[in-house]
Amino acid sequence: MKKVLVGAALILLLIGVIVGLPRFRPPAGAAADTIGRKRILRFWELYRQATAHRVAGRTREAAADYARALELNRRHEDVLYYLGNMHFELGEYGAAEQVWRRLVQVNPASARAHSRLGDLYMCTDLEEFLDLDAARAEFDRAHQINREDAGPPLKLGQIALLRDDLDTALGYLDAVIGSNYTSVDAHYLRSYIAWKRGDERQAEESLAQAVLYARPTELPAGTSQEGDTQTGSTPLVQTGVRCAEVLHAADLAAGPAGAGGAWLPSARSIASRDPTETTVLGGVAVSQIVPTPTPSQRGGRARRG
Repeated sequence: MKKVLVGAALILLLIGVIVGLPRFRPPAGAAADTIGRKRILRFWELYRQATAHRVAGRTREAAADYARALELNRRHEDVLYYLGNMHFELGEYGAAEQVWRRLVQVNPASARAHSRLGDLYMCTDLEEFLDLDAARAEFDRAHQINREDAGPPLKLGQIALLRDDLDTALGYLDAVIGSNYTSVDAHYLRSYIAWKRGDERQAEESLAQAVLYARPTELPAGTSQEGDTQTGSTPLVQTGVRCAEVLHAADLAAGPAGAGGAWLPSARSIASRDPTETTVLGGVAVSQIVPTPTPSQRGGRARRG
């Protein structure tokens, strides 16, 4: 009887010990870590999808995926930058401005965000956003942040040109050429300034440089240039296609509009060197700046229209 009681006591004691043991639970942060990892994986999945859409030219799909990625990481600078670009390409200018402004809040030293805001504020065909003072401030800030980027000085030169401040414009353009002598836009605008000042020889020389550097260069098979995408266009070419170029904003527009060579008549002699070749300058072909000369016109210096 005593053995039975002792056995029963031992069983009860064992049960008590088992019941009293703490139940195994995963560490408090383990569940959160799992959710965090899933969130990170989902973010990069959306980011890669958005990038693939952007490179392939599927702008609306890219914008949707960038927006979803932004919900998972609201401070990711690349997502903010590209989402703003997609909004801009879709003509959603207010949304683009808001996103780029957010990028500036996240990183006040984001030169590319300041540059894109400057692009928006100097769009001459968007009266709601056109503000040359604001554009100048944004490009000036971008230039202060990154002195090696020739983009902001070029835009500052264009703004000065729009204000008919030729000396300031020429100073910026010379600085651009000093850091990048193959800048087609800088030579092109410098040619216009020379023509406007009555220096036709310098106008022709600068335009010749623009034509020279605008011609595509032959690359070995399989070689790609920096900034190339799978669509064959660089981001610079794709960006801002809905924003009127500065060249179309003032009296510079007269030439491309077909006003009979209202500016840079020397472009006719340059284009006539190879009338079958199309050279693009400032977003328009040389043949659009002036009509392709007829056989009787070739070889002669055209007069100002």
